[in-house]
Amino acid sequence: MNFEEHDTISKSYIAGQVLNIFNEPVDNVLIISSLPGFKDSLYCDFNGFFRIYLPDEKYLPGQKINIMFINKDYRLYDTTFVYSDLYKNALLKVTLTPKYKILVKGRIMAGNMAIENVDVTITHDNNSYKLKTLGCYYDDEDYWNCLYQGMFKHEVVTENPDDTVFLHFSKPGFKSQKHKFRFADYSGELIKYKMKYADSIPEMPFNNFSLKLAYPLNKESGWFLDLSYYRLFKIGNFNRLAAGIDISVLTLRETVEQNTFSGLESSFDTTYINGMAGPSVLIYLTKPNLRRFNTYAGSTFAFTFSSAEFVYQPFAGVRFFIDMNKSVSVEIKYLAYHFNAKRYRFNYLGNAESYTINKSDERLIVNLGLQICF
Repeated sequence: MNFEEHDTISKSYIAGQVLNIFNEPVDNVLIISSLPGFKDSLYCDFNGFFRIYLPDEKYLPGQKINIMFINKDYRLYDTTFVYSDLYKNALLKVTLTPKYKILVKGRIMAGNMAIENVDVTITHDNNSYKLKTLGCYYDDEDYWNCLYQGMFKHEVVTENPDDTVFLHFSKPGFKSQKHKFRFADYSGELIKYKMKYADSIPEMPFNNFSLKLAYPLNKESGWFLDLSYYRLFKIGNFNRLAAGIDISVLTLRETVEQNTFSGLESSFDTTYINGMAGPSVLIYLTKPNLRRFNTYAGSTFAFTFSSAEFVYQPFAGVRFFIDMNKSVSVEIKYLAYHFNAKRYRFNYLGNAESYTINKSDERLIVNLGLQICF
């Protein structure tokens, strides 16, 4: 520090200015002055100037005056000197050294989806800063903006670049994570973190809507499309029973070899579309909120529109949650029903006439499905 001459006034004081190493004024600096029997504190102004008024001069000669300069972005400056006429009403210039500073920026993802409202804790040098990842919002022009979804940022300041910064992430439905890095190794880039789903979803979904589809694996297997809705019932502590409605459509392609009246062989293909709908019930064999191997079994009491009869259609399956409210399923369903099949016969003139016969169809359907749970 150095001193310059300053105009004298009747009461003793120490005046000065706080600067940084680039000779720029520093504002918002807390200045604490103390000597035996006296202590005072103040903040410098926006140009870094300050004035510390001292007690009566008769107490000052030979006394040690301690002055501390405190600002979160600069290293602590602490100085002590003995008051004498040399320092009376002098202008004190103090130079503060900046601390090291980084802006920690990150985005938290689950797969390719940004996650909002994640609890983020940044710990450094016994200080903890708690914040949450951002979500989408309407901007000033009334546009839905998701540019910062899943992001967080916070400023960290230190005097030692070898310090370690610790990060902790947590959110219901996800496994908590801990990360750390050395202060000096951070280059300011946006860091992406991947969170994994927990072994169970945080809240029990009571409604389930699913779409299932089976691809025809051979010539006569046919397409299978199924829509279903289930509502989970909680009876005391038992929460594995669900009931709902199931609607399905099944196609069947049939090839029939036919001899004509003249002995010629011919064949014809017919595709039958059979619709079924009815109440359905299922029971979860494992807890319905488990993400892995959430198995279930049940049966549908379906009305078949082709033959106007009710049939039982038992099924069993397993589902895997892919996020909080969506899951994929693999299911085996047994179908047995009757339908009217078309046949032809030829008269002696070679003309064909059609007639119908009642046939049964019985098969196991392996289907893949997408479930929406809410």
